[in-house]
Amino acid sequence: MHDTAAGENGARGRSRSRIRRPGFSLIEVLVALIIVSGMLAVLVPAVLDQVNRSQPTRIGSDLAALASGLSMFRANVLTVPDDIEDLANPIDAADRQLDELPYSVSQIESWRGPYLDHPMLEEGPADPFSPDSLPTGFKAFILPQLALFNSVTNDSLPAALAQDANYAALMISGLSDEEFEDLNRQVDGPAEARGAPGCVACSWDRGKLRRLRADGVAYYLVMPYTPR
Repeated sequence: MHDTAAGENGARGRSRSRIRRPGFSLIEVLVALIIVSGMLAVLVPAVLDQVNRSQPTRIGSDLAALASGLSMFRANVLTVPDDIEDLANPIDAADRQLDELPYSVSQIESWRGPYLDHPMLEEGPADPFSPDSLPTGFKAFILPQLALFNSVTNDSLPAALAQDANYAALMISGLSDEEFEDLNRQVDGPAEARGAPGCVACSWDRGKLRRLRADGVAYYLVMPYTPR
């Protein structure tokens, strides 16, 4: 009797061991991987392309925010700062105007900021130009300093030649030629793009967005500048 029961239990054990558990064969797994890889090959470039297309819009939004802040600053203080940090923090006697002259007492008292959200001025990643540069689209940086610019000669000028400047400009570093062209098309329109009919190098020396071959920095002519 005991032997019979043991035999039956052994038979049931062997029967269970022969039952195949549900799963995927190696071929099925390989087919699934091939399908997923094909989908990724199509989707990833499309996603990256959309991200790249959004980069000029991000830079444009950052430049517009700075332009608005600078306009309000000038309306109150009646001058242009040499550093965008003056838009976020109250100015004092140690700060300077775009021509490097100190602010007067009346100008310091006329500051009504902040003219820009503080988060936009948080310290960005390490940058060869300045640790206070603002990270923006295309992994580029908007430099904290403003520049004096002559739109006729297409030159950035030192403070000693402020009388020759007619624009205050924001500077953008870290743009490749192609990225600059993408941003230029947004800022100045397709007619200003290099290679447009009748326009050989317009993207470098016309419109609100300029670029100097000597330093590779892009200059956004943010507002007219009137020398003293």
